[in-house]
Amino acid sequence: MDAIPVSKRHGVNPSLAVCMNCGKETGEILLIGRCDKFVCLSCRQVVYGSAPRTCPKCGSCRIALAAKDVEAPWRIPAGLCDTCAKMFEESKALVRQGGVFWKCKKCGSVGAVRPGTYLALMVRHKMGVVAPKPCGIKFTKEQCPVCGRKGAAV
Repeated sequence: MDAIPVSKRHGVNPSLAVCMNCGKETGEILLIGRCDKFVCLSCRQVVYGSAPRTCPKCGSCRIALAAKDVEAPWRIPAGLCDTCAKMFEESKALVRQGGVFWKCKKCGSVGAVRPGTYLALMVRHKMGVVAPKPCGIKFTKEQCPVCGRKGAAV
């Protein structure tokens, strides 16, 4: 029973897990129990539970305590939904073939530039990274195919 830290104030503190990428429900119920609220200082991702070593969204080590012994919200970003997990695996395969990961600074969208494109070739050349090693770039709002160019494909 030590696996679930039961809160004296909030009990098992149940919450619904949602995809960290798109916000869609993942179908999992999280039993949070006693928890604190943390915020990633790099991407502003909120994390509930015990102190994480790294941010689950961006991997940063810059995590700050925001509040102690809180009731978790009903919906908590935790993991990826099936659609986003499939997209991430496809992106990893493209990057292994010579593509490049991308992330938008504004909206946080992620994806992969296809291998063999001018952008992928130039990024890999400038960074000195040869496939299958991963590398990536950050887009501004104007460069982003999601929030900047309304539907443009990369």
